[in-house]
Amino acid sequence: MSELKKVKNLVAFDANEIAKEVKARANMVLLGAAIPMLDIEFEKIEAGIRRIFARKGEEVIEKNLAAVRAGYNNSIKK
Repeated sequence: MSELKKVKNLVAFDANEIAKEVKARANMVLLGAAIPMLDIEFEKIEAGIRRIFARKGEEVIEKNLAAVRAGYNNSIKK
């Protein structure tokens, strides 16, 4: 673990647990965690998610956005 702490931009958390809490998939949590390192505005990611999942309905959109926000929030507080 000491070697991992030397890595720039290291973010460590249980994405599966967070995904269970927000009732979404872990890949969306991980996407959110990567946003600060990707140099992409959160709003652009949100717009993309809204567009991609539009045909699945507002509930699916909101679950995915909740997962992305949770990952993002865990990433920036580390």
